[in-house]
Amino acid sequence: MFLGLVDQRAARLPAEVTGFVGREKELACVTALVRTTRLVTVTGAGGVGKTRLATRAASRSTRQFGDDVAALDLSAFDDPEAALDTVLDHLVDRNALLLLDTCDHVIDAAALFAQEVLATAPGMTLLVTSRQPLDVPGEATYRLAPMPVPGADAREADSDVLRLFAERAAAVVPGFAITDANRAQVAAVCRCLDGIPLAIEMAAVRLRALSLSELAARLARPPEGRLALLTGGRRGTVGRHQGMRETAAWSYDSCTAAERALWQRLSVFAGGFSLDAAREVCASGELPADRVIETVAALTDKSVLLREDGETGTRYRLPEPLRDFGAERLVIAGTAAAMRNRHAVRYLALARQSGSHSPCSSHGPDGQAADQAWSCALGADHENFVAAHEYMLDEARDGDRELARAGAELGRWLDEHWPGGKTWDVRLESDGAGEEAGDPGSVPAGDSPADSLTSRERQIAGLVASGLSNREIAERAGISKRTVDVHVGHIFAKLGVSSRVQLAALMRELA
Repeated sequence: MFLGLVDQRAARLPAEVTGFVGREKELACVTALVRTTRLVTVTGAGGVGKTRLATRAASRSTRQFGDDVAALDLSAFDDPEAALDTVLDHLVDRNALLLLDTCDHVIDAAALFAQEVLATAPGMTLLVTSRQPLDVPGEATYRLAPMPVPGADAREADSDVLRLFAERAAAVVPGFAITDANRAQVAAVCRCLDGIPLAIEMAAVRLRALSLSELAARLARPPEGRLALLTGGRRGTVGRHQGMRETAAWSYDSCTAAERALWQRLSVFAGGFSLDAAREVCASGELPADRVIETVAALTDKSVLLREDGETGTRYRLPEPLRDFGAERLVIAGTAAAMRNRHAVRYLALARQSGSHSPCSSHGPDGQAADQAWSCALGADHENFVAAHEYMLDEARDGDRELARAGAELGRWLDEHWPGGKTWDVRLESDGAGEEAGDPGSVPAGDSPADSLTSRERQIAGLVASGLSNREIAERAGISKRTVDVHVGHIFAKLGVSSRVQLAALMRELA
């Protein structure tokens, strides 16, 4: 152990108090890097498991370093920069491994510290966790991704994320196990949380108060559903791990004004986006088009955005909890309606441009190849087309005939390109848009009265139930008061209530 190192309690390698699930490939890679490289930085989004992975890798390295393996969590110090200065005096002439955890908020000081260690303490190896690289010579980085999300029929033996959920759930609900009856719901929860271990662990804890079906239903109501459920962690955890909102805020606070603005605006995309899409939808005001690419790169470096390379080229996406956080901030900024409208305009234009590139068309081998390529490109944006259409369904009920006709046009296009799936609402184009589009029966009822509500109506119903006025709801949701008035009328008709008190009571019953 490092004698005299700042605080011996802080310097000890922390013991693991819960099981380490999966990550064998990642662990082997980081452990191998530690054997050959003097500065290894594990990067990744908040809650993805960087500290657990690095701690396990450090434990595996005791054969190489003996007892000289220690850890410093910089978030535990009131003055982390002073702590680093103190540590530096103890490292010369040592053959040791130091795990430097949570460098995000002091990235410049950590980079200077690492440079000094590499230059003056040749026997030292540093294993760092941070949401972004230190960017110093000699650094090897390992980007830790969320756990792969399972399909509905995946088995625990084939899915680390299912095993993680099952283990954490069994700790709070004795006897919990994944069965054929609940497997699809567990998989849906894990997909909804984008395979982020901290989010999955926090969701599992909620099984103390909720059934699995209730948990899955609440998590399916972003952004307020996910962030509300994944907040208020166990006692004794550090602030950034108290909940996914706190974890996201930790990253958000380290961003520049331009990065925060782009994070907010990118929350309107569903399922990912290209650089061209980000520039077209998000560039405005303090974020001109020529700065979007560099800002996307910065958010990727900070592990806010995930980069994905595929058949259609490089795409990016916000992990779902971070997308929810960005959506909240977008509403607070007062630009939610404008950004959602720009997003819808882009994807309506793409649908119109598809022209003859229908996946069902045939123009000989060359034409078929072109159609297939175009269809693949459109398929990558399927969730964005759906989000654009849902936005039109939500907002056309304000009586905007142009938006109503556009929604009907996009609905027909979705029916053509993805037949056999969801039946898209194409009844928004009549001259009486506010009447026909607002027909309370236009959305089929499900098992619960709330199933007849659109996503926007569910959001507004919840805000009404919480006691907000229509004007307050309009300000929070980034829409006009007139739109809220129309939505509330439709909600009353669909749910068969005649007052806000009755609506609040019904929403409590359905929650």
